[in-house]
Amino acid sequence: NIVAAIDARDAQISKVEDRGYILSRIESLAPGAADAEAEGLSLVTARVSEALRGWLVASAREVLASVVPAEPSVGCWATSCRRHQNDRCFWRSILLNQVGVLLQSAGDLDAAEALYRESLGN
Repeated sequence: NIVAAIDARDAQISKVEDRGYILSRIESLAPGAADAEAEGLSLVTARVSEALRGWLVASAREVLASVVPAEPSVGCWATSCRRHQNDRCFWRSILLNQVGVLLQSAGDLDAAEALYRESLGN
């Protein structure tokens, strides 16, 4: 998961002379914390991850909106997936399922459930 791999501690600055200013701003996010720098970096990581998840969800919804609804194939899920690899129904179901996974991880369980059900043809 690309979002889970984000960590503000890994960020790099282009101007070394900005380091003090940046760290003071990060520490100001966690005033009074025993390790304000570490706590501030954790908060930055959380905010960046949340923003990226929001962008991913919005992008995924855009893609889904642009996909023409598939006409389900008769018995599409009753046979081997290999037989249907070129079937539009199969690939659309995969897309619906993966966007459902994304929505579930973002906490939008109702929307995820709707996509899971649609991907299964229910």
